[in-house]
Amino acid sequence: MRISDEVLKQVVFDSGDWASMRELCKNHEQYPVPLLGKTSIGEDIIIEVLSDRIITEVYQENGWVRKNFYYPEECTTEELFQGKWKQSQQPSKKRARGELNGSQVLNDPARSNET
Repeated sequence: MRISDEVLKQVVFDSGDWASMRELCKNHEQYPVPLLGKTSIGEDIIIEVLSDRIITEVYQENGWVRKNFYYPEECTTEELFQGKWKQSQQPSKKRARGELNGSQVLNDPARSNET
């Protein structure tokens, strides 16, 4: 299923604009699949427009996935953090000696003579 380019050009999501969120929900049939885009600071976002709510998932630069539920008729929101979508760039200090990917290296012949 494809959304027309003309419809996509008109989609602007502002989490502080309840009137435009109500309009998106009113016309939710125009958005049968989740929309992919970028936030104002360049993070990846998925927007799902339903008849009574808008759900966003933001893949934040800090590695967390933030999921928001917007209920325009009630002017309420919910916010969840679903966990990390990317690992830390720096290896942990525990991996410095004998650990690989969080698992202890066993029966290492190079270390068998160590006391």
